[in-house]
Amino acid sequence: MSLCRLTECTNASRAVRNSLLKELRAADAKELTALRSDVEAPVRALHKAQTENRQLRQQLAAPDPKVRSLPTQPRPRASRGRS
Repeated sequence: MSLCRLTECTNASRAVRNSLLKELRAADAKELTALRSDVEAPVRALHKAQTENRQLRQQLAAPDPKVRSLPTQPRPRASRGRS
């Protein structure tokens, strides 16, 4: 094999590798974009729930809360077996 052919083969394989790397980078970028958009909705819902929870706790801590906790009835203890 001549030196020119060897150089051509090396350049061709380098071009193929570069092309594959570009395709992989594009696929990775596309996947990252999809993952970021998939995460936005749950994060938004979690933030909303945390904010509402904080507001309810603040209302309960106020001197005359608008939110009242309902009274609970004591539950009977379960018997563990008869003696």
